[in-house]
Amino acid sequence: WHQTDVTATALVVDSKGTPALGGPDGRLVWGNLSHRFDTPIRALALRGDALAVLTADKGWLVADGQVHEDVSLDDATALLPDGLAIDAPPLAHLQINAALRWHHREVLATDEGVFTRHGPTWEALIPSLMPCGDRIAALAVFADALWAGSFDRGLCRFAEGRWQRFAGPGFLPSDMINDLATDGDHLYVATIGGLAVVDRGLAFDQYTVARCRKDLSAPCPYHESVTGVAVDSRSGRVWMSDTGVVHRLDKKKWRRWYRKAGLTSSHLTRIAVHRGKVAVGSADQGLFVRGRRGRFERIDADSGLSSNWLTDVAWSRKGALWVATCTSGVARLVDGNWRTWRSSDGLPDDYTLAVQPDGGRTWVGTLRGLALIDDSGVRVIDAAGGLGGDEVHDIVIWKGAAWVATDGGISVVSVARRSARGDGLRPQRLAGDVAAGLR
Repeated sequence: WHQTDVTATALVVDSKGTPALGGPDGRLVWGNLSHRFDTPIRALALRGDALAVLTADKGWLVADGQVHEDVSLDDATALLPDGLAIDAPPLAHLQINAALRWHHREVLATDEGVFTRHGPTWEALIPSLMPCGDRIAALAVFADALWAGSFDRGLCRFAEGRWQRFAGPGFLPSDMINDLATDGDHLYVATIGGLAVVDRGLAFDQYTVARCRKDLSAPCPYHESVTGVAVDSRSGRVWMSDTGVVHRLDKKKWRRWYRKAGLTSSHLTRIAVHRGKVAVGSADQGLFVRGRRGRFERIDADSGLSSNWLTDVAWSRKGALWVATCTSGVARLVDGNWRTWRSSDGLPDDYTLAVQPDGGRTWVGTLRGLALIDDSGVRVIDAAGGLGGDEVHDIVIWKGAAWVATDGGISVVSVARRSARGDGLRPQRLAGDVAAGLR
């Protein structure tokens, strides 16, 4: 081995232990050979004593110190370790980081995930452990199983140590999920394309705006995207928000509230219900709380709220209302008085994404980790401390722990007392033997 000034984008080592390096400037260094191609080098592979080179526009073969064009590589997307070419036109626009043959199939690692060839087509390879991917948007516990809604891969159910995936259009209006809630008999799935309802037998029903085109009294959202869903624990009634309307899913007939009822925003984000009290967050006008006469009253920054852009709302068991805001921390409303926690109070970030009251404490998901607020102060854990990812989009309490949806998968966080050795937050990644041990 020797030092070189080549910035390498490709590297192989021949049978003599001599490295061959290719760079984005087209430069190739292999032993005593130094050659510059007109375009960046994308891949290198050995063919016996020769070196196959794939540049941005052509293929080449280097042997006995000579460089020759290899027309058999001109249409290649990538090179296998044995020098054979992979032709994958649908993936040609991606950055190919590695190529190999696995289980008699060609596999490409790209900047948009891993792809494998199935016959004539290339398909994204989703890890079998978590088929909904790592970017999890919402969590719920239903029928003694954990349900995870993803950003773009549908809905997944975890039971008896295994995952099962449900996706659109057969099961869901959209594979992008905003929120989940359950009344014990059904799971309600809010997606950007409508609402899905799942029963205990895993039968799915879909409710989309298309049902309203000829009949506005039909059970359906008035706007395509369903942004939130919530269940009143006392009455069992199910409430839903789309981008501009609040719906109550009564069994015989849905009821609706919109501008005439005081909901002046067309950017509703989340909904929460507690003992008949309904709170709806928006992305532009703060908070709307339904009064006794059925009209929604607005609470915004002029009324003491820290921000008019709310990302989540939740009620505690004692009736305290919590809101997560974009860039202004998390706030709690009790008896008409607001208290706000920001990064200056110990939160990992002022951009908060989720809030979940848990008895006498409250979990807060932020853009840079998870926080736990209790009487002792604020405790924080992030990816560096073992959390799956820094972006925390939802928290659900199950089996005595906090199950946390992140951009790096699902983590399970248990809480112990503070000690001299740490703050008592213990994360585990929901994967492999960890998942099996927690079921």
